[in-house]
Amino acid sequence: MLSRLIIHPFLIGVAPILFLWSQNRAEMSFSQVYQPAALVLVAVAVILLIGRRAGGKLSKLGLCVSLVLLLFLSFGHLTQILIEVGLNGFEPEIAGALSLLICVVVAVAVVKSRRSLRGATAGLNIASIAFVVLQLIQAADASASQSSLDKPLLPLTPATATGEETPDIFYILVDGYGRQDVLHDLYDLDNAEFIGYLRENGFYVADSSHANYGQTLLSLSSALYCDYLQDLWELYRYDRDRSGLLAQLPDNPVQAQLKANGYEFWSFATGSEITEFPEADHYLEPRGSLSEFENLLVSLTPLPYLLSDSVSQYGAHRRRINFVFDSLGRLEPTDRPKFVFAHILAPHPPFVFGADGKAIDPDRPFALHDGNGFEAIGGTQAEYVAGYRAQAAYITARLQEMVRGLLDNYSATPPVIMLQSDHGPGSRTQWNLAALTDIRERFGILNAYLLPEGADSLLHPSISPVNSFRVLLNSCFGADLELLPDSAYYSPFQYPYDFENVTERL
Repeated sequence: MLSRLIIHPFLIGVAPILFLWSQNRAEMSFSQVYQPAALVLVAVAVILLIGRRAGGKLSKLGLCVSLVLLLFLSFGHLTQILIEVGLNGFEPEIAGALSLLICVVVAVAVVKSRRSLRGATAGLNIASIAFVVLQLIQAADASASQSSLDKPLLPLTPATATGEETPDIFYILVDGYGRQDVLHDLYDLDNAEFIGYLRENGFYVADSSHANYGQTLLSLSSALYCDYLQDLWELYRYDRDRSGLLAQLPDNPVQAQLKANGYEFWSFATGSEITEFPEADHYLEPRGSLSEFENLLVSLTPLPYLLSDSVSQYGAHRRRINFVFDSLGRLEPTDRPKFVFAHILAPHPPFVFGADGKAIDPDRPFALHDGNGFEAIGGTQAEYVAGYRAQAAYITARLQEMVRGLLDNYSATPPVIMLQSDHGPGSRTQWNLAALTDIRERFGILNAYLLPEGADSLLHPSISPVNSFRVLLNSCFGADLELLPDSAYYSPFQYPYDFENVTERL
């Protein structure tokens, strides 16, 4: 039976996608697999159908398609192996040529062969079925583990708007943007003009602020749940799985309470599943936007070396960032109040902008690696510092331009704006060694608030994101929430819930 069924091209087509997900399953939901897997399955079916109608033998067509898919979807792994074995002067194009040559030679051999291919067909079917089943078992196991993260009762009181008009609220998360003193001391970057501009226009800038966590998902979840994660859930310290926390992020109480007060939720495509909210009332995205998983998948193929600069992964990343800036600067009051969440994935790596906004395409596969993960993909600390400095200068200019646009558009009805980083830069971050990590760099953040008149009295120089929405709900909606201690918790990237209190090291 298995020697006659031609199912291995379909299974081999989805196998690399499932494998890539399994390697990142602690950070991504299984739903990320659906779209690319469906695309590959349809493509395989179309190729086999066309080949069959052209008179080709299905067994030979299947073997050829499986070979091409295997090499195409494993190209990134092959090039990385060749680099790691130390081939000096290696160029990815060489691997592409070798892969193409192998495909041609084997395809010709298969087509001209007069032997029965039943044994090869059966072997590939068995191997591909076993591999796919193994990945699906891991997916089921990951889904089951999410049940340990039961949503708790939250210590938030019902909030009702205190005035006749409810202000539009902008929560703008600038990924990896460091605090003013950190940028000056470690990156030789002076953003005093921008900080001064914010203060001149009514912002309270918390010049001693720090993040509560050193990772985006942890920091954002804590801010939107208005509490420390370890106080809300029983988090096993050696659990690597983030998917349970990720799945519950859209159910955060801040968003729920604002919706109860008539707010519409606006969000932007970011390319990162952590901050993607496609279920928002208004979800804005540029053309050609890929998710983080899809970007990873594309980087495993020869496509980044074949596509033109205008459709490169780095180009798409730039377009997403500029799209958020351009869109925010044009937003105006509407009939219903809106809660706008915008995650700007910069100046966090990859460094794709020069200080003047000039496009930069790093000479390596697209990745969002930070900290010493940046070095793991071929970067250096000196490259990080130089790239971050230039990109942060451009992002600073765009932030000031964006704020100016919002203030102009909302001159008659001032909005609430929270301009905040999830964490600081990572040139001195060792993901699994807190003792070797520069805590001040990683946790020192930009944190600026434009709140209704009189609300600044609720703020203080070291206020941290865990208290941001407590202050907002108290000042705008009459809630009575106590402010929490401003603490900082480091955790390794592999074990995100293995928290170490590093507040004293700040």
